[in-house]
Amino acid sequence: AWISNMDEPIARWTAGVEFDLITESVFGVSSGVNISRQGSVKYAGRRDVEHEIDYITVPVIVAAHVVRGLSLKIGIQPAFVTYSSCLEKSVYGNKTYSFKDYYGQDINNIDVSALIGIAYTFPNGVTLEERVCIGGINIVDDKNWNNYTYQFTIGFKTKIL
Repeated sequence: AWISNMDEPIARWTAGVEFDLITESVFGVSSGVNISRQGSVKYAGRRDVEHEIDYITVPVIVAAHVVRGLSLKIGIQPAFVTYSSCLEKSVYGNKTYSFKDYYGQDINNIDVSALIGIAYTFPNGVTLEERVCIGGINIVDDKNWNNYTYQFTIGFKTKIL
């Protein structure tokens, strides 16, 4: 994940479950619940600040099934903050702050991202997916910081009912 106007992304992880709600031969709709850990680093002279934000995300996706196994995806992804912190690393040591303590205002508790992706499901159900999410709400109100997330997932698709 990467926060705009920061210097470097921090690799984190996402885990969750998604369900196909409507599956037609050409189009489908899916949704799910994921835990997403995101963050970036801001370099500031003698100190670096690592920003960590954890979300519960609820993607709602429309998929176009292009050929057998291959899907193009587009959707929205509301996200709800579960944890956030700023870790200042300096020559004097490390210290963790809340966004409010470090920047003078708290982080927005909700983010909504547009997402676009591509997925391939093998005949045995193993699924590989790449997804890009572009945040639409500033993380902190008076800063021009949005989330940009690249996700590569490996999953398994099966019929439950």
